[in-house]
Amino acid sequence: MTVTPAPISNARLAPGPLGLDLGTDPDLWIRSLDGLPRPWFVYESPRGGCVVGSGEAARFTSRGPDRFRETARWLDASASAVRRDGARTSPVAVGAFGFGDQGDAAVAWIPSSLLVREGEGGARVESWQGSVERHASSTDGAAWADGDRDAWIEAVDAALRRIEAGALEKVVLARARVLTGSVPFDPLASFLALRERYPECHRFLIGMDDGTAFLGASPERLVSLRGRAIDADAVAGTTRVDDGDEDRAARRLLDSAKERNEHAIVAREIEAALRLSGASADAEPEPSTLRLRHVLHLRSRIRGVAPQGLGVLDLVRAIHPSPAVLGTPRDAALEMIHEWEPRDRGWYAGPIGWMGADGDGEFTLGLRSALLDGPRALLHAGAGIVGGSDPEREWEECDAKMRFVAEALRG
Repeated sequence: MTVTPAPISNARLAPGPLGLDLGTDPDLWIRSLDGLPRPWFVYESPRGGCVVGSGEAARFTSRGPDRFRETARWLDASASAVRRDGARTSPVAVGAFGFGDQGDAAVAWIPSSLLVREGEGGARVESWQGSVERHASSTDGAAWADGDRDAWIEAVDAALRRIEAGALEKVVLARARVLTGSVPFDPLASFLALRERYPECHRFLIGMDDGTAFLGASPERLVSLRGRAIDADAVAGTTRVDDGDEDRAARRLLDSAKERNEHAIVAREIEAALRLSGASADAEPEPSTLRLRHVLHLRSRIRGVAPQGLGVLDLVRAIHPSPAVLGTPRDAALEMIHEWEPRDRGWYAGPIGWMGADGDGEFTLGLRSALLDGPRALLHAGAGIVGGSDPEREWEECDAKMRFVAEALRG
């Protein structure tokens, strides 16, 4: 799935008049999106934080390994410019970054109208204006193809051989599935179904200029920064769970050497990446379980303290892509993914979130997601392959994860 926002030229950014009379109720803002200008952006945290945006006053697009630094510099320059012009507030930007460093696009923008609520505290409304030259985004039509079971089994077997040979410790391989409806999928209705079904997840919706949309409900927070306080999640290790079977499934998951090893790899590498960036970081000594509709995950919270001058995008750049969505060692895992996956991941498994000019912000990953284009929906799901993985069980794990979104799309 490749989403390509066209480059945008921006006029001078400035505070604008409050054009929306929706108060500070996030639910009202979200349910009103159908009548508001695109692009839409929604980010909801299970801890109560929420960002909802409509329209755009400025946009920035980038590609490649420097996309996080370049975006941070663009936001800082935008904030400096409005402060020089006498603005009392600095803008908040929202956006999505492609999974990889190559063809996957990164796009950030400052919404024309924006509601920000952090945690369970009060909310604020911002309004910005700028003359943005409109270009529709585009989706890569060649990506609309289902995965092949035999090819999947072959890929997992190849990964296991590399793990046994010592070239890999873990690799996350992704599958894709296409749903076709008799009528176009409704992005807002689908998102509302996701947020109702999965309040324990980070929910996101990006409604693009051309009518397509990317939405999902991710079980993990990639990283957040408030002042100097860092929070991140390590989520890895999965088992299917049926109603009435949660206790047995939790014990099975916690007692599984394979699943505990997969989880430990992710927690270890996120801690190491944060420390390498100059921050402190410590994971919980023992993982807990996170129950979703069809699956149970192992999850550990990682907390730390950032040094002065380090912003949320610096932390995103340090962590992403973590072993939760890539594997380790990084280069060997990337080589495996590029060799065996038939398409770019686009925004699937990439960072999605918001960032302030002060460096604060929060990002999740584009997991349990769907790209909607009329009556077609492209779903992705991945499985972490480590020593002891079984190709058939990993196929079934991906099916369970994709069912997570498919049920919401079908109402």
